[in-house]
Amino acid sequence: MANAKAALIIAFARPEGVQRLLKAGLDSGVKSFFVAIDGPRSSEHSLLQNRIINIVEDFRKVPGIEVRVWQRSKNLGVAVSILTAIAWFFSQVDEGVILEDDLAPSKDFFTFSFAALENYRSNQDVWLISGSRMKGETPGSTINDWSNYPMIWGWATWSNRWLEIYTALLERNRPSILRFFSKRSNYWYIGSERAKMGQIDTWDLPFVNAQLRSKRFSVIPPVNLVTNLGFDEHAAHTTGKSYPLNHPTAPLPVNWTFSSCPDSLNADVYDEFLDRELYKMHWFHRFLRIYGPFFTTFRMKKRTTKASLPMRLAKVKIPNLCD
Repeated sequence: MANAKAALIIAFARPEGVQRLLKAGLDSGVKSFFVAIDGPRSSEHSLLQNRIINIVEDFRKVPGIEVRVWQRSKNLGVAVSILTAIAWFFSQVDEGVILEDDLAPSKDFFTFSFAALENYRSNQDVWLISGSRMKGETPGSTINDWSNYPMIWGWATWSNRWLEIYTALLERNRPSILRFFSKRSNYWYIGSERAKMGQIDTWDLPFVNAQLRSKRFSVIPPVNLVTNLGFDEHAAHTTGKSYPLNHPTAPLPVNWTFSSCPDSLNADVYDEFLDRELYKMHWFHRFLRIYGPFFTTFRMKKRTTKASLPMRLAKVKIPNLCD
């Protein structure tokens, strides 16, 4: 099944979420499923994960599909569990979609993602395909937008791009002196460094910083195709049901199509909207390079984990095959 449509489901303690994603993928023609489960943190989590395994076993009975599972015995935390799950996935497939268990994709998400994977396969400037659209729809538009941000609530990419992404997000770097007072540059640089040093357990901050620094692009659908429902008791970072969570999906326009290549001006407009409305950047973020280190030293010292993100990742062995 090397060339089959493939999907990675990243799970922890949401059996209903895993079942929803397996069914959505199956209904959309996915033939190869990979389910990565982080280790439990409590006996309650163990019971929920047993339910996940039972659901997976039922799906394995469906003719013509393949389901592989990597269940971790110890809890690795958000960053390490997700990054190693994606590495495992792309050690087995050349391309595919990635979904966490708190997401609800529309059927059009799979249609759009697999078509975009084929369309932009040879364009190295495109790092990922996003199923999420945080900016309102453009009336009458049937074409995708662009962003320099990795929008990862339902996304897709290729194994060769993932190698670039993984290498870039773990690199230690300092922003250019020309961007010393850039709100965007400082906002993501400081957050990325905290994550890599182990002061916060997240993987998206280094990812964003790496993509912005590399000036690579994400394909943004003309309508939102994925809803994030991750506002329950198992949420690691998200709270509340308001935007951007619970953002409704819409069907793709009848005559939707792809633009031929990335558009920097289009991406600038989209990214400025995200800076303002989603990430809530303010004037004081211009000075993060100055006050950020003091905040890190004094306020976040107690939150530091025992090891840096690269050191924790190095301890995890990626299985070649997992049944």
